[in-house]
Amino acid sequence: CAAIKKQIIIKECFIMKKESGTVWNEKKIREIMNKLDIKTGYNTSNIPIKISSRMIKSKAYYEFKKMKFDGKEQIIPVCFTFAYDLLNNYEDEVIIEVIIHEYCHFKTNKETATNSKHNSYFKKNCRLLGISDETYFNHSRKNGSISPYKYELICSKCGSLCGKRMRISESLLI
Repeated sequence: CAAIKKQIIIKECFIMKKESGTVWNEKKIREIMNKLDIKTGYNTSNIPIKISSRMIKSKAYYEFKKMKFDGKEQIIPVCFTFAYDLLNNYEDEVIIEVIIHEYCHFKTNKETATNSKHNSYFKKNCRLLGISDETYFNHSRKNGSISPYKYELICSKCGSLCGKRMRISESLLI
């Protein structure tokens, strides 16, 4: 609709904040990573952990870069990034599984020196570390919500859904 920018009705969706249980932060994620390091013999303590409030669809990722050393291509870890949405709206068991899943990407890439994505070797590492080798995230939030968005933008003229936002500028409010 042409009237989207100036005439918007904002509907707040229910977003649950963690009120009990584990508070997930970089330190808590590092504790899980340290346990995995002991189990595997690797060391991830020098790989940064980031928490992103901008990640909506993706719940986490292991970032790396490819470089050549002595004529051989190697995978160099850059960081692990986890979605704020994941850490604040999902059960602890789900969060731990996602951390282990991303660690499996690190482990597999380290062992194969390639980006193994979700191949059979990656899935084998998932099973070795005690998680499902399912490659798609299919868990529900603790509050049952399927949307991570806080605001829905509704056109005041036609009533159709025009967009969804995590944040909204004051200039968009009627």
